Amino acid sequence: WRSATRKKYEKLHNAKRSVEWRKRDIEDIKKKSLKSEAEIKKVATQVNKDREAVRGQLDGVKSIKTQVDDIQTKIETSERNARKSQKEAMINRLFAQAANEKNNDIAIGLYTKILRFEDNDAAYIRRANLYLDNKQYDKAIIDANKVIDLKPADNRNTALAYYILAAAKANLKMYNEAVEFVNKGIEILPENADGYKLRASIYAQQERSQEVIDDIYKAATVTKLNANDYNGLAYAYFKLKKFDFALSNVTESLKKNPNFPEALDTRGCIYMELGEKYYDDALDDFNQALKLNPQLWETYENRINLYDKIISKETDDSKIVELKRLRDADIETFAKRKVNLNNHNNDDDK
Repeated sequence: WRSATRKKYEKLHNAKRSVEWRKRDIEDIKKKSLKSEAEIKKVATQVNKDREAVRGQLDGVKSIKTQVDDIQTKIETSERNARKSQKEAMINRLFAQAANEKNNDIAIGLYTKILRFEDNDAAYIRRANLYLDNKQYDKAIIDANKVIDLKPADNRNTALAYYILAAAKANLKMYNEAVEFVNKGIEILPENADGYKLRASIYAQQERSQEVIDDIYKAATVTKLNANDYNGLAYAYFKLKKFDFALSNVTESLKKNPNFPEALDTRGCIYMELGEKYYDDALDDFNQALKLNPQLWETYENRINLYDKIISKETDDSKIVELKRLRDADIETFAKRKVNLNNHNNDDDK
């Protein structure tokens, strides 16, 4: 019995000790677990600190990069502005040189240099005008069309481009197209007198005299008329056989410019149509006009016609001989001019 009891006791005791050991093991595990948790928290805290430090360093790097980018942008902007300023200075210098240049071909070359830097509507306009002066009408038309294609902010340049097209077409005797172009310019700048004056000059070439008068009076509503305008009115009235109006306007023209050969020619034509008693006045005007401009070819024709009228009325044979000599000299001069002009045109064709 005792032996059995002892065995039970020992078994119970061993079980108790086993429980105690397990408790101790659990406690050890808890302690280690707590220690591990503490270490983990410590590591996590350090990681967080390191992460914040890294984030701070990254922010610092980003800030430095931003500063570097800003500096680079400023450098690039400064370089761009310097290049732009340099280009603008060069363009302004070329414009000034071209504006002061008396030789059309050299001025055209200067505007061409400007246009190598940029499509500049003002340069195209000025070069086109020089081409007009040089009678290079096809080139003037090309430049004017480039201005229109550019659609410049300053619509005045667009209107001027249409006027250049009109002038070129008129010189090429394409009058209907010329009128269409000048009309477009007038639509853009209805308060600009240049369009009306240009259209009047085109109408004059078509002998649309009343329309010439109407347009010059339209121009007069926005600007003062000059000697050329009054002469245009005078010649239009002359063609309409309104000689009183013609004479009053040509008188106004010569008041503004006493040495205006075209106006003297117009007045000579008026005097010639007023009859025999004004023939001497007409001859004086034609002579003075040719003295001022020996290449006013229409005046040679007018003076030839006047000589024929005077000869038809003259009874003195010696005067008739002299008048015929003078007339034949004008015919010869005018004929030489036509030969030279034809030769020049043939050279152009080549």
